[in-house]
Amino acid sequence: MPEPTSASQAASPTGIAPQRGALVSAALLGAATLLVKVASLAKDWLVARQLGAGDELDAYLVAFLLPSYAVVVLAHSVAPAMMPSYVRLWRQQGLAAAQRLAGGVLAGVLALLAVVTVLLLVVTPLVLPLVEIGFDPAKTALTQRLFYPLSAVILASGLSATLAAVLNAHERFAATALAPIAVPLGTLAVFALYQEPYGVDALAAGTVVGFVVELLILTTVVAWHGLLPLPRMRSSDGGLGHVSSQYAHVAFGALLMSSSLVVDQ
Repeated sequence: MPEPTSASQAASPTGIAPQRGALVSAALLGAATLLVKVASLAKDWLVARQLGAGDELDAYLVAFLLPSYAVVVLAHSVAPAMMPSYVRLWRQQGLAAAQRLAGGVLAGVLALLAVVTVLLLVVTPLVLPLVEIGFDPAKTALTQRLFYPLSAVILASGLSATLAAVLNAHERFAATALAPIAVPLGTLAVFALYQEPYGVDALAAGTVVGFVVELLILTTVVAWHGLLPLPRMRSSDGGLGHVSSQYAHVAFGALLMSSSLVVDQ
């Protein structure tokens, strides 16, 4: 971790360098975020242009609704719950202790999101009709068919969020800012190649490919820096109970805040 600077260092001309470095980093992160947004807009434009406002696009959007909701509530709650405890353990007990915590969190995320995914697969025939108002039987069947592959993004996104939290804790912000571009680019690539023979199924497959590629990128970067945690839960993992408690609070807050996602649909 970076050593704190003294008052004399901060006042000296050399103390300006870290500030300039921070500004450059912030500018690069902003540019990366903008690039991801532009790629997402390009993906949306191409999909809308190719599919139009028809049954296929409607079915895809409804099929992706529950996985998106699970990602927002469950996957995006990992980082704010984990990072404070991870950084504290790293500072107080060293990297090995922090890595044990990350491994426990990774194992917990794997277990939780696997269970959630299986439950959603089981209840899909009961839940989707509640948001498929006005769908005919063929459109309903298409929606349910698309949901099954799209449910894979829940687990991939949760693992990506955990690895991104590790990178952010070590101030490796560039990878976490750029990795999400794999989602729109992966979707675009698969959809552009296979849309003609497979239609909207190519869009669903591309979405899954994009999330998996994002996970592979983050896994590679974390391993490159020697920070890849092993998913292993121990009762002696320091801070795991606190992370679990924080996660429950953050996820509940996300559940309340993002309920409009389902209501709007």
